[in-house]
Amino acid sequence: MMRRMTSTVRSSIGISQLARSSTLMRSDWRAAAWATSASDVRALSEALPQADSAAVVEELPEQVDIMITEAGTFLVNGRELINGRPETIRNALQKVTGGNNSLPLTISADANAKHQHVVTAMDIAGRLGFVQISIATVNEPESE
Repeated sequence: MMRRMTSTVRSSIGISQLARSSTLMRSDWRAAAWATSASDVRALSEALPQADSAAVVEELPEQVDIMITEAGTFLVNGRELINGRPETIRNALQKVTGGNNSLPLTISADANAKHQHVVTAMDIAGRLGFVQISIATVNEPESE
């Protein structure tokens, strides 16, 4: 003997109606979500914000500046790094340049900064393939 299968018909209740009702059981909410009609989906997609087709592209700098303070803080193009570890400096340089190591790079350090910090910056820049590396000097004003 063949059994007859019956299907459960779920009512098409709007999601907003469900949200307002405080007496809904969990299974009712699932049924309503299952029964969302194509017109509900179309209305939802029309209400969502649309992205602009023009992608936001960060402009690469024309040059890279590494500044080292007396306390040993590194700044890459004016942005302070969280620490002076070589991998942090390397990651910052790669991010700022987008991997373009043909940009000129200037290292400037406070007169009281440790020489080792300058050497570290030079070493990282060289390992990344920068060839236009310069050290900035500050001339002391002449006394009258």
